[in-house]
Amino acid sequence: MQTIRRRVKDKCSRLVQLTARQARINPGFVSVVNDARSWLRAGWRRLDPARRTPRWPALTPVARHVERAVHLLDGAVPIPGTRLRVGLDPLFGLVFPGAGDAVGGIVSLGILFLAVQYRVPPGIIARMVWNAGVDAAVGGIPIVGDVFDFAWKANDMNFELLMRHRGDVSKRASLRYWLSVSGLVVLGIIAVAIPLAIMVWLAALAVKAMH
Repeated sequence: MQTIRRRVKDKCSRLVQLTARQARINPGFVSVVNDARSWLRAGWRRLDPARRTPRWPALTPVARHVERAVHLLDGAVPIPGTRLRVGLDPLFGLVFPGAGDAVGGIVSLGILFLAVQYRVPPGIIARMVWNAGVDAAVGGIPIVGDVFDFAWKANDMNFELLMRHRGDVSKRASLRYWLSVSGLVVLGIIAVAIPLAIMVWLAALAVKAMH
């Protein structure tokens, strides 16, 4: 991140220096370049989760890292002229088939474990498992899944559920609660792992058929 930001800053500075001669002919030219430089810096601040204002304050360091990962995957880039945002998850799926789904699945499981840590009710965790399962199942379909990821932001939905319902259950939860959430977490692991395993199996068959 720091290297990319430094490169953008250096290129903008060089651009201003190279257009100094042009400014003698057209004084408004440097003003346009400076406006473009400010726009690039503002866009970088939106993309860099460490520079933006946290949406959910008072989080543990682990939860904060998960929140940043969710932001990058599901809402890092705003669409100009709209309130919509897109993340890097569908782009990863297009460029690195399978790898993007694996990263999204790891984040999904991280949210589930945080839900247990924050004592989220079992009914809400069940909704989170459903969201993650649908994302893993449909998102694993080539092309169709990548388009689906633009609309179905499972990790963003699940993290919002986590924040809204954290602490709804007492810290001294009952045995019934632990049995329920343990089963749901296992179900979530299966829901995320099975589509990935099928994708790996199909990829192996395709490679074998090519040889």
